[in-house]
Amino acid sequence: MEWQRLQKALSVEAESGFCDLQGRQYRFSEFLTLTLGQTPRSLTGADQKRWLAIAQDFSYYPQLSPVQRQHLVNETKRFLAQIEQRITGIATATIPINNSPDSLTQEVKSTTTKSKIKVAQPAAKSSAYNSIPQLHEALKNISTIGIKKSQDLAKLGLYTVRDLLYYYPRSHIDYSKQVKIN
Repeated sequence: MEWQRLQKALSVEAESGFCDLQGRQYRFSEFLTLTLGQTPRSLTGADQKRWLAIAQDFSYYPQLSPVQRQHLVNETKRFLAQIEQRITGIATATIPINNSPDSLTQEVKSTTTKSKIKVAQPAAKSSAYNSIPQLHEALKNISTIGIKKSQDLAKLGLYTVRDLLYYYPRSHIDYSKQVKIN
């Protein structure tokens, strides 16, 4: 599988605002439908079914709303990353829970067979940090976010903790390409 090519296509579509870009030969949705229509043999039965379901979802991509498109692209990125990690081996990530200086930090190390989660907590913390939210938990159910903030986050297509964790910045300042002001 050409993981980098798929990931790049998904990233370019996200950067363009989920508008179903026209490529050299195909539109974004057609490319994903065709590419994902060919299931890799190395996938398990459940992964094969999900793979084909995602391919089917991309056939309806032009009819989806921008928020639904964003959600589908993000879910596809996550799924491809999971499959690639299983095939290639080890992945390490550090995820900050909040922006306070004494914030909790989760260090996730996963291999193809085991997952270890190490949570470092400061000695004195409020009761809000006693229960760590689950990935599938709705943002409105988290006490530090609440209903009002969750409505604002929903406008960005963020509904669960997983969506929030996998919401990456789409733009950054590239200091290697500076332009002098005349």
